[in-house]
Amino acid sequence: MDRNETPSEGTGAGHPRLLRCRMREAAEHGSVRYVELEQFTLWEHFMRARHRIQIQELELCLWLEKSEYTNSAAVFEHAGRIDPVHRIEVTVYDAGYHYSVTVRRYADANDAPFVADLLLKHAQQDSGPDECSVRIVEGRCVRVGKVSDRRALLLGLTCGAGRAPHSARAMRAAG
Repeated sequence: MDRNETPSEGTGAGHPRLLRCRMREAAEHGSVRYVELEQFTLWEHFMRARHRIQIQELELCLWLEKSEYTNSAAVFEHAGRIDPVHRIEVTVYDAGYHYSVTVRRYADANDAPFVADLLLKHAQQDSGPDECSVRIVEGRCVRVGKVSDRRALLLGLTCGAGRAPHSARAMRAAG
């Protein structure tokens, strides 16, 4: 079972929790990024240290595949802002080890083709073009609430100050 499919009590079981953030001084594609909650602290450090990009305006989000969102749209109608966000899956196969690995990233629907192409080109640098594939999964992000205490992110805590009261309902309903 994929870690994104592992149920977690009270988190919208089986649905990735993402942080939506704005990158100050970012390029044309991507002033907004969606990063999995568990990866955010390391990713943010990398953005600051390597690229000198400051991250701001953090919002906790719950990601759902488009069909699942459509089937439960009434549940999420009052949960918060809904954004079209797609999951990009890049799979690289190593024939020598008979092993493949899939990397998942999330992007605004308009930026998804650009991001998918960029990720595929990066993957093909270290392997042959026949050993890589990319898939875009259409989805929706439900904005749950602003993150006001960054220290909580270090522990994976997502409840507390700045979280809208209806957010817990939306996350439970998604599970």
